Amino acid sequence: MLVLLADCTPQVDKPAKLVEASKLSKTDVVATLETPLGKGRNAVYCASFVIAWNKLKAVLGENVLTKPKMILIERLNNSKTSKNVIDDEYLIAWAGVHGGGIEEIAQQLHEKPPSKEMNMPFSVEYNRLTAYAYLSKTLSFKEDFEEVDDELKMNGKSLKAFGFSTYTYEKKRLLANVEILYYKNDDSFVIRLNSKNSGDYIIMAKTNPKTTLLQTIAATKKLIKQGKKRKLKNLQDYEFIPDDKLLIPQINFNIQKDFSDLAGIKLLNPKLKAYTFEAARQTTQFMLNKSGAKIESTAEVYALTEAEMDVPKNKYLVFDKPFLLYIEQQNSTHPYFALWIDNAELLIEK
Repeated sequence: MLVLLADCTPQVDKPAKLVEASKLSKTDVVATLETPLGKGRNAVYCASFVIAWNKLKAVLGENVLTKPKMILIERLNNSKTSKNVIDDEYLIAWAGVHGGGIEEIAQQLHEKPPSKEMNMPFSVEYNRLTAYAYLSKTLSFKEDFEEVDDELKMNGKSLKAFGFSTYTYEKKRLLANVEILYYKNDDSFVIRLNSKNSGDYIIMAKTNPKTTLLQTIAATKKLIKQGKKRKLKNLQDYEFIPDDKLLIPQINFNIQKDFSDLAGIKLLNPKLKAYTFEAARQTTQFMLNKSGAKIESTAEVYALTEAEMDVPKNKYLVFDKPFLLYIEQQNSTHPYFALWIDNAELLIEK
């Protein structure tokens, strides 16, 4: 059988307890940005799974071929959104048959340990085919935002928030953290949260979803381009003035997704034709609060051979309706983390 592994984790606060994706009634963990969004549902994406899958494809020298064919596998084979999304120093990825590769991963962990608590994430079995990816990055804001007591609600739930409830010029230092990239009205805007690492930023867009996360992100980037032009005509919409408001919900989740549909699927690739997928899972931890964000994700895919198987108007930038959040490196075409929030299930209640 074959196993694929991927990992993304943020370190800003105490991590949330691990929860199985199947226990979340309004949230989907998606393997690719091209996966359709469910109506009224959150969507969590981290590039770790696609990165691990691409390592598997590299071992095979071609796309993964299976019987029966699966939409998930087709999406993973055809996804073009994980290349160069994050620097190697924040990523460990490998695929191969046990006999040398496990030692290679251990060496990578020794040379650049991503987490003090991290141990070898999988069991070692002779002749097991493994694909693995681990991604970890912490983004600290230049200044801590304020924890805001103003009432922020989504779906009737009161939520913990940060930002500033009323902007004053005494809070000008906080503007190093946030930029307005597009503003049409209080229900249609895009902001960027800046981190101390100038190569990474967090984009948040209060907008309507498209069919997929990829299309929603592309539409948001078009708005950002429009915002550059709109700013020349309406500068006041892109600067914070007294009594403006910024309310951002705190986020803290740790979700494990088992791609159980892959279990038992046979590989048809000539190079590893005797293998069958045993398991595939991804764990993604994400935190966002007044100090910054942390993402940590692990993706694992395993397969075994058959023999082994048994004045201007004030702006109120309040994220109280569905919104998009994604994190990308400067000069990267696609993000390495994306989140669509359509309900309050992943947000922190007061």
